[in-house]
Amino acid sequence: MIQIEMVQFDPAPATPDLGLYPTLAQVLREEGFPGTPVPMLMPASTDGRHFAKLGIQTYGFLPMQLPPGLDFTSTVHGVNERIPVAAIESGSRAFYRLLRSFNRN
Repeated sequence: MIQIEMVQFDPAPATPDLGLYPTLAQVLREEGFPGTPVPMLMPASTDGRHFAKLGIQTYGFLPMQLPPGLDFTSTVHGVNERIPVAAIESGSRAFYRLLRSFNRN
């Protein structure tokens, strides 16, 4: 018989704070990203769980417009991981717009 002992567990917050979600969705709309922004639950873990211990809410906000036909899942977290330059450019513009939204004087 095999026994498994859990020696460490970093739980995520029971209820995520989606207070910034409307701003993130608006940034995507203003930048012309296609589709309708919706929150997504991932069956995985991120390093955000470490910030949760400190009471810091994190968001998996990774805006990038990928070309049709790109098999993104075959390029992420693998050998020769990459994204198109245009995806970096669109994501950079979205992050810039997000940061500017906090300083609307």
